[in-house]
Amino acid sequence: MESTKGVLTLSKWGNSLSIRIPKNVLDILKLSNNDKVSYQLKDDKIILKPEKNESPLRKMFDGFDTEAYFKNEPKNKEIDWGKPKKCFNCWSQHVFGEGNKIFLRKEISLNGIL
Repeated sequence: MESTKGVLTLSKWGNSLSIRIPKNVLDILKLSNNDKVSYQLKDDKIILKPEKNESPLRKMFDGFDTEAYFKNEPKNKEIDWGKPKKCFNCWSQHVFGEGNKIFLRKEISLNGIL
């Protein structure tokens, strides 16, 4: 990571004081509006640390051990999903798009679909 130094000025914001973080620092840390930053007071210093923006899906799997989960599974295990079913209202057979336009491959009945 780049080493960056500078002097920041405290500014009044309501009953508090605020510090503006320069854009180049925000870009380096990949921070944007409403991102969370934690602070710590230590030895007369203020230490600011960006909070990690983890996806909710990643958080759901915290502590999940994939190696243990798949340890006893046979490799290349075949799964029977059953016989294919006929597509009743399958749009992908009849509709395709190009840019922001939608085209019908052939005439279809929309009765009971919409």
